[in-house]
Amino acid sequence: MPDEEQRAGVRLTNLDQPLCADAGATKRDLVDYLDAMADRILPVLADRALSVVRVLRGQDPFMQKNLPKYAPSTVPTIDVPTQDG
Repeated sequence: MPDEEQRAGVRLTNLDQPLCADAGATKRDLVDYLDAMADRILPVLADRALSVVRVLRGQDPFMQKNLPKYAPSTVPTIDVPTQDG
């Protein structure tokens, strides 16, 4: 299997990378699971705000605060006040 593919128009990379050192699962395993469970998960998540915590190799986890420029304009956003304004 290639380590890059598209699903539902979303480019997925590093799919054979472990989720973490002792997880015993890869990013592909997680994507496959979410894909298989989508019919059950999506109705529960509909109309809920999403927080994105990113974990990049060699960096501490961080919360992504802004919508990426490449996100479709159809993605709704909300303003959330923060401690530092």
